[in-house]
Amino acid sequence: MIRRRPRRMPHRRAAPAFTLIEMVLAITIAGVIAVIGIRYVQPRSGVAASRACELARAIVRREVQHKNDRSGRVPTRLDLIASDPNEERLRCPETEREFGISRSGEVTCRDH
Repeated sequence: MIRRRPRRMPHRRAAPAFTLIEMVLAITIAGVIAVIGIRYVQPRSGVAASRACELARAIVRREVQHKNDRSGRVPTRLDLIASDPNEERLRCPETEREFGISRSGEVTCRDH
C-alpha cells in the first residue's frame, strides 16, 4: 500500500480581521452608549410626570398655607409672584400650564 502525503495548500496570508477581544469591546461600548442615550429618546413616563406635578403642587400648597397663616387670607397667584418672581414653580413641570389656586387655598392642575 502506497501512502500518499496529503497535499498542503500553499500558505496564504491571513486577511486583516478583528480579533475576538476587539469585537467584544466594540459591542460593550455600543451597549453602554445605547443605555446612556435611551433616556433622551424615550418619552417621559405618565407616572413620573404625574408624580412631578403632584410634588410641585405640594410645594406651592405649602407656600399658600404659609401665606394664609401669616396674613389671614388665601393669597392669589399675583401675591405669590410678588414674593418670589420665579414663576416656573407655579407651573406644571410636564405641561408648563399654570396651577390654579382656589378661594379655599387648594392648588390644582388642569392636566393631572
